[in-house]
Amino acid sequence: MGGLAGHMNHIHEDLDLSLRDLLNILQGLTAGCIKTKEKVDGQNIFFTVDKNIAKLARNKSDVRKVGRDFKTLKSDFLDARNPMAAMAYGDGCEAIQRAIDTLPDDIKQICFEPGLYVNCEIIHAKKPNIIVYNKNYIVLHNFVDFSNSLTDSSELNARLALFLRHVEGLKVTIETGDVWEITGPKFLEKFEPVQEDMKEIQDITSCLTAQFKWYGLSLNNTLSDFAERRLANEILADMGVSDNRSKSMLIDYLLRGGNSVLVREDLKASVDSKILRMLTLSKMKTKQKRVVRSATQPINDQIQRLASIMLNNLDSVFADNPKLASSVLRGALGMQNEIRKNLDDVTNFDKNLSFLGNIESLNISIEGIVFEYQSKTYKLTGPFAYANQVLGMAGFDVKDSIIEKSLIQNLRKVEEVSV
Repeated sequence: MGGLAGHMNHIHEDLDLSLRDLLNILQGLTAGCIKTKEKVDGQNIFFTVDKNIAKLARNKSDVRKVGRDFKTLKSDFLDARNPMAAMAYGDGCEAIQRAIDTLPDDIKQICFEPGLYVNCEIIHAKKPNIIVYNKNYIVLHNFVDFSNSLTDSSELNARLALFLRHVEGLKVTIETGDVWEITGPKFLEKFEPVQEDMKEIQDITSCLTAQFKWYGLSLNNTLSDFAERRLANEILADMGVSDNRSKSMLIDYLLRGGNSVLVREDLKASVDSKILRMLTLSKMKTKQKRVVRSATQPINDQIQRLASIMLNNLDSVFADNPKLASSVLRGALGMQNEIRKNLDDVTNFDKNLSFLGNIESLNISIEGIVFEYQSKTYKLTGPFAYANQVLGMAGFDVKDSIIEKSLIQNLRKVEEVSV
């Protein structure tokens, strides 16, 4: 989700997970023992209630000011010359206000103490990001305490349950006449892999085990251990960092943080200055994350294979027509030339496109799945993440135009078949 919601980890980003954990997750997801929720492709927003008014927050500044009402939020987007965002957020947040209007006063008081916000997603039928839903939803994710007064997550979960008892399935009509449905997160149907999928899943299990074994690691070793071996043996060595002490200090800093000034002072005589600055300067955090990500890339490659299999076999609960949604995505990705002509450099475009494989075989109607393992929340986005990057490289206007064209073309096909 990003933004005020923070970052939800992909599996490979949690370096505390062991190989045993990875295999347990893989087994749990594919056997249906781990329940999965649909990750939706909408506009994220937080809201609280202040004197019966829904106050919306998109950033920490909004929270400090106790949010903006939906009219102010819409006006701010219009002032910024962003009419599509004004429509999406304006209409969606008006629907939130209409839902709040239906609540008894005592429920508002219990659920919305100062600092308590609901994290939710706006799905606007007229503003598809990539997944076409064809209906308007406010999807409630969870309560968040920005005052840090509630230390027990069960209290926040209890408030969400109470709130959902009053609004789950509620349909409200906004000023435009459009109907919006308020709902909580939705569990997906059990994953049912075909025989070919099971063969690939078995291969993924073998590859994960082999990757750890290659570096002398076992079931109890973690992704952090794997990253350390890769950084020491390959990545830092390829950068010209040769002695073990320098490698050890840099690996410790990259994986666990620390005092970068002391690291640079200690290693200035043994590590090339350009490499040392790149690996330790705070302004280079993005590059440092890429270095760590490259260390776990072999594991991520296998996780992405699993994500692709699962997303190709699961239908969206929110999309009114999952087959239409997947057809629109394939059609949009087929309009590659419209994106290319708006790019100065197509290197990254081609790289991300290659990760998608055969576009005609893509059958995804969901952004991804969300699940819990050992009280932590993770996501799998698979091919959607690469599709999102590919379609968004030329900017939101180009992406929106391509999605709209693909939607029109696919709706025509549906009409022709029905005739």
